[in-house]
Amino acid sequence: MTPEDKAALIELVERLRTQDSRCTSHPVFLVQSKESHGGMEVECADAVCWIDADGEVASAEEHERLEALWNESEEPDGWTNGDGELRIYADSAYRNPELQLLRRVLPLIVESWKTEHGKEINNPS
Repeated sequence: MTPEDKAALIELVERLRTQDSRCTSHPVFLVQSKESHGGMEVECADAVCWIDADGEVASAEEHERLEALWNESEEPDGWTNGDGELRIYADSAYRNPELQLLRRVLPLIVESWKTEHGKEINNPS
């Protein structure tokens, strides 16, 4: 294992030790992208909006034009009907014994490096 690998693992263990687990046992953090999908029928949709590449919502007139294109099975260029907003979500690895094992064992491995060959943990090289 290279000194860089050891340093990366030491940093990872510190992040695991100090992270906010968001009240979740065995947290696994996911980055999710929000997507809005309109209903097949206008009556089925809670809200439909069209957003351009700059994140601007279509005006009422533009919205009507884009809906007409969409209803004719054409995908409007430069427009999407979702906003792509990102969020970090805390899931749980409670049914993933392998990940739980890694979270338990990695700190023990790093701790064992403290005395390995008389080197301090903060200087793994």
